Amino acid sequence: MLRELGVKDSKDLTPERREELAPEIEKLGEHEIEEVAPSDLNRLMPVHSLNKIEAMAMARLIGEKKGTVYIDLPSRSKESFFRDLGKRENIVAEHKADSRYPAVSAASILAKVRRDSRIRELHENFGDFGSGYPSDRKTISFLRKPENLRALRPHLRERWSTMEGLLQSRLTSY
Repeated sequence: MLRELGVKDSKDLTPERREELAPEIEKLGEHEIEEVAPSDLNRLMPVHSLNKIEAMAMARLIGEKKGTVYIDLPSRSKESFFRDLGKRENIVAEHKADSRYPAVSAASILAKVRRDSRIRELHENFGDFGSGYPSDRKTISFLRKPENLRALRPHLRERWSTMEGLLQSRLTSY
């Protein structure tokens, strides 16, 4: 059913197409999305890697679910991921699983639609700062202005090389 809908890796779809697919995907069955707030990442990242934090969130979502669970492996190392997640028989974890398994593609679409919605909310409050991705020049340019950085800081992951560089440049410019 997911393939018939046209579900594929969210990165291969336009934002408009993802928005069209999301309600159709949601109609097909249960789903859960766990958002990890920037404040939680800022609190956890001094102790855990981002991959470990993701594995902990996935473990909470998986819980005691029966049946096969497909995961887009956030790193290339299955061993370290399963050490963080806990090895279970019903998990298929592969790097780039969102391009191989329709269920993972669907989850990727729902997550991206949620993220896009959160970014739109931030745009309404703070102006258009771009995509929020570390490679986005518009985002970096926006955050270079001290007033923008101050305003958005509660919504930013501080252990992010782009953010660390911006904060360091602030310290050296005073």
